[in-house]
Amino acid sequence: MEHAVHEGAEEARLALIEASERGQVTQALLDSVQPIASSALALELRLRVVPYAVDEREQREILAIVGTEIRSGEASFDVTHGLRHLALLGQLSAFMLAHARRLRVRSIWYGALELTREGITPVVRLDGLLAIERWLTAFVHYEASGDPSPFAELLERDGVPSEIARRLKTAGESLSMNQTSQAAREIRALLDRLAQPLRGASELFRERLRGALRWAAADRLSEQQRLLALQSLQRRDFLRAAIHGIEAVVSREAESLGLDPEDFDQRERARERLEGRLRLGSTPTSQGQAYWLLRNVRNAFAHGTRPTSRPHLELLRNPRATENELGAALNRLLNS
Repeated sequence: MEHAVHEGAEEARLALIEASERGQVTQALLDSVQPIASSALALELRLRVVPYAVDEREQREILAIVGTEIRSGEASFDVTHGLRHLALLGQLSAFMLAHARRLRVRSIWYGALELTREGITPVVRLDGLLAIERWLTAFVHYEASGDPSPFAELLERDGVPSEIARRLKTAGESLSMNQTSQAAREIRALLDRLAQPLRGASELFRERLRGALRWAAADRLSEQQRLLALQSLQRRDFLRAAIHGIEAVVSREAESLGLDPEDFDQRERARERLEGRLRLGSTPTSQGQAYWLLRNVRNAFAHGTRPTSRPHLELLRNPRATENELGAALNRLLNS
């Protein structure tokens, strides 16, 4: 505003400086300054008073103001000026908009005054923070669903060839349709790449992603499904734990009979033989109990049906007990 030629610019500038020094800037004062500042910068500006964010209420208020002013499109943030802790609020505002408003946050900027050399102050892009936040969000999604597809775009940004990274999207689709072996084939191409260092934020999460996808390296379908069942149980996804557990048992039965566990008809033959043997009691009682527990848990969560077994009904009313019993059932069936 120092160079604005707008009528009243000097008076407005001095009034703003004086009010700022006294800590008494009001929204009315900013409204009077807004057209002058917009004219001087040839930009549409919306000036808003924000609190100092000294407590949780004021911190939420800043986020609410930002969310009200930016509702669509894309945004960049400059977190240079203001109290030092306000820069953290600026970063959090960027993350909030990305999630709550589904906006694209292009970048976060910071003018590093303390790095001034020979009269030149560098302006730093803090986009690395955005990349880390996107990775954390992708893992939240993965932990909730087992779907690896959100990692594809992040890996591609950091140099993984698109034809490899995008196979995670296909893998996610296959997993959603319970096509475990197809998903594993898609993921294996990426596992070799994850054995090597990656660029950017992807390197920070490479080992964790590698561990999450290691199930795909198993050479038998039954082992892939067993590992997925244990992963699902670890994140307390009881439905998928039961589904993968049952399918692992059937796959193992088919493999032991020399049948193809990926062929529907041969798989059904293996299932019928397994369940017939369990009904006749020709297998250990503990294994039969474990199998029917998985069946009842799967049906209860998938279809909302009431378990026919009273002990199973009581079990499903206690999440901690359900987790423990599912784990024990998987161990009895798949580690024997």
